[in-house]
Amino acid sequence: MADTRARQWYWDKDALAEALTKHGSLNRVAAATGVARNTLQTWSRKHELRSGHRCTPGGGDADPSVTPVVREVEPAELVTMRRAIDRKDAELRSLRVEVKHLAKRENLLEDIRDLMAPALTGLALPPPKPLPERRRGRRKPLTLVWHATDIHWGEIVEARTIQGINAYSPDIAAMRLQHTVDTIMRIADNYEAEHGVDEIVYVENGDGIGGSIHPDSAEYYARAGKQTVDFSMVQAQILTELASRFKRVRYIGTTGNHPRTQAHRMPTGSSRQQTSWESLVHEMTAALVSKIPNISFELAQGYTITTQIGPSRWAFSHGDAARGGGGSLGIPAYGLKKQHDATREWSLVLAQLAAESINSVVRHSRYGHFHTLFYWVAGAADIGLCPSPKGVDSFVLDSLGKYGPPQFLVEAVHPDHDLIAQHPIDLTSIGAGKSRYAWGAMESDQPAAKLLAALDGAA
Repeated sequence: MADTRARQWYWDKDALAEALTKHGSLNRVAAATGVARNTLQTWSRKHELRSGHRCTPGGGDADPSVTPVVREVEPAELVTMRRAIDRKDAELRSLRVEVKHLAKRENLLEDIRDLMAPALTGLALPPPKPLPERRRGRRKPLTLVWHATDIHWGEIVEARTIQGINAYSPDIAAMRLQHTVDTIMRIADNYEAEHGVDEIVYVENGDGIGGSIHPDSAEYYARAGKQTVDFSMVQAQILTELASRFKRVRYIGTTGNHPRTQAHRMPTGSSRQQTSWESLVHEMTAALVSKIPNISFELAQGYTITTQIGPSRWAFSHGDAARGGGGSLGIPAYGLKKQHDATREWSLVLAQLAAESINSVVRHSRYGHFHTLFYWVAGAADIGLCPSPKGVDSFVLDSLGKYGPPQFLVEAVHPDHDLIAQHPIDLTSIGAGKSRYAWGAMESDQPAAKLLAALDGAA
């Protein structure tokens, strides 16, 4: 019986071969012509055709009896080059967006600098009285290192929200700072009989102000601006007191993650410093004590700053860029709700910090961010996580069920024997009171007079 079906184009070997040459594979021929792939596969086998594609039956096989359908392809070098160009184009588009965003934030901070410049000129503090000569032993004088990290000036913790075990506010922060300064003076006096202390290093290791990790409103910018001015005033008064007691006062400043101006991803490199409210804190503090000759400033230009203290090199970083510290997971290890998850991420944090210390010229690495007092040795170096004077808040209590006392850490360094002592200063009992430090310049008609009057009264 004769076949009465309409003749199909793929019954012809040359037509099917031409389609394979044009489209390159059975899948593409099927998509272009509407013919089922299984049908095309059956007829390509009958015609002993293959596309050369490895997924086509016989495709890629070295069968000399079958004539392959050859199609022109780009050289491998050209394909590689084209892919590299596509990646660079994507990176360029991303960088253009980031530069546009950073330029906007940079302009914001520059406007604030210009606005505050006249006020800062009038607020510059006078030098303290000459230092009295102290009688001491023949041993070499020491250096004290005050880790003033994670002060979170401007944040509020209400006692009623955490069962009355802690409270925090600018008033309490000022009292805890004042208590720490007084304690440091007593620590220095205790060393006078043997060594004496000629130098103190004040390390503002990030998150000096509360700020926000999600800056997305005009209210945030107003709040962060006020915190910046107030905390700069308080720091200037602290440095002035320290300069009246010690021959040299070194201020070391880094940038935390809370005072950011970028709403989403934390900037890296120099952009981290240039787009942070904390850079304004450092600059304003420096301007306020510019007339005091024995105060010097060292500011990080990126994530980390290294400096020489005593016989060794020290490194200071806020800590949020460590794995598990918020840098790679997007959430700090101490913020994980499940205990086993927090333990696992802590191990990652410690492992990374230890790895960074191996074969390093840095002998001592100090981090903030974790609000934890922790210290361990890694090879020839040591690593320290420094506590916060803020203490526990509702987030830590509800998420982890933990209570970390408010503390500061002060370390003593010998010029020959390196780190010789650590002095944790517990601040649990220090609550609100009348501090000798003044702030609130943005609410005062005469901030310079208010600040100078407070200093005269304290003297």
